[in-house]
Amino acid sequence: MQKRRILSLCCSGTCALVSIGLIIFAFFSHNVMHKVLLSQAGESVMLKPSTYNQWGNIPGSTNTFVYKNYSFFNFTNPEEFAYFNGTPKLIETPSFDYQEFQHFLDVNYTNNNSKGEATQISYFYQQYNLPVNTTRDYENRTIVNVGPFEYH
Repeated sequence: MQKRRILSLCCSGTCALVSIGLIIFAFFSHNVMHKVLLSQAGESVMLKPSTYNQWGNIPGSTNTFVYKNYSFFNFTNPEEFAYFNGTPKLIETPSFDYQEFQHFLDVNYTNNNSKGEATQISYFYQQYNLPVNTTRDYENRTIVNVGPFEYH
């Protein structure tokens, strides 16, 4: 009976110490992990000439592909809608899938900080979309880009 009591106290004490240790670890590890992740993220997202292939071209060396799906609608009752306050009737046409490509041009690194790293970067970029997975090559759509009002 005495051995059981000692074993029980030993297990309870060990569990209590492990629990307190885990609580303390959880409390302090958050701050440490946060600082480590911020320092690593800051290094990996820095726009430098040496990492141009990662951020200056899409898809680039990271093989990041951007796909867009455009759906078009035929407006079948514009007069009734415009003049008689009717409910618009729209018919959806088949959608079109495009892959986006971007190339950043004339990249200028300026305003170097104390470490010699650029703190300001200016560039122009060329963007175009090519059809993807289409069997309807006979259909051609012209899309008007309205600048800041376009939807991605």
